[in-house]
Amino acid sequence: NCSAVEIVELIKSGHLTRVALDANGRGYMAILIDPAEIAPLVRLPDHGCLSMREVERAAQWSTAVVTALVDGGHLKTQTVRNPTKRSPQTVVHPTNLAEFQARYVSLSTLADELGIHFLKLKRELHDAAIQPASGLENGPATFYLRQSLRDFTPGRG
Repeated sequence: NCSAVEIVELIKSGHLTRVALDANGRGYMAILIDPAEIAPLVRLPDHGCLSMREVERAAQWSTAVVTALVDGGHLKTQTVRNPTKRSPQTVVHPTNLAEFQARYVSLSTLADELGIHFLKLKRELHDAAIQPASGLENGPATFYLRQSLRDFTPGRG
């Protein structure tokens, strides 16, 4: 995923050691190079952010949940160049994910944290008059403000 000019520059500068010529080829197309040798030389520096798939895995959310949070502006993203493919990529900075998770918790994550079945927990939260976070209540997952849970004790009633 680099330009022909970059390859020619790498050859001219002596950075490539595995260069050959195809005896049956003509012109530029007769030059044979090893893509594995080029890859590390044209790779961009790592941006230090999480791809959408990495966010899904880290937070244990589905694609639909991540998409809804991003599209709704709840999870801050940025567009950077992918270090390997060098094409634009939407990513989340780890601190943005951490800040979101410090402020909000999904019903399923909270159930896991408390060791309670999510349906029982949802009923207990409803009975305690704790509502889902405003602006996040209509997505594919239910999120609560962690602050609204600080006085909540599961199992009462």
